[in-house]
Amino acid sequence: MTNTKKTMGSIRIIAIILVTLFMCCHMHAQIDTKLIGKWSLVKIESNQDTITPPQTANYDLIISDTTFNFSVGINTCGYTAKTIKNTIIGAFPHCTESCCDEKAWIHYNKIDYQGDYSLENDGNTLIIINKSGKVYLDKID
Repeated sequence: MTNTKKTMGSIRIIAIILVTLFMCCHMHAQIDTKLIGKWSLVKIESNQDTITPPQTANYDLIISDTTFNFSVGINTCGYTAKTIKNTIIGAFPHCTESCCDEKAWIHYNKIDYQGDYSLENDGNTLIIINKSGKVYLDKID
């Protein structure tokens, strides 16, 4: 067997292993089913203060079995996510850049839906604790 054939065989084996690992990881990257649905941002509490989004723009979060999609005023963002125990872990959000979210709400950059979470009020209030503070959302759908 030539070196080229050995190399090609090794590359195929490595490719099969990588695809298998990706498929396994992707299949297990799921969200706690109690979180799936539409949520509305109520407030963000930090050590300094409590801030609430203005009623003039949409700050909803839509959670599916593998993704988080949300509005930050004018633009929308999304990322793949999963839950491990009571922690939401996601990738860096990708956002549209239609305009200027700071004009809709100066605190838009404090929106962060990753971190430790709990459900209260019979599963109708989602609380996420992270570097922004405590993020409160109410279930709409």
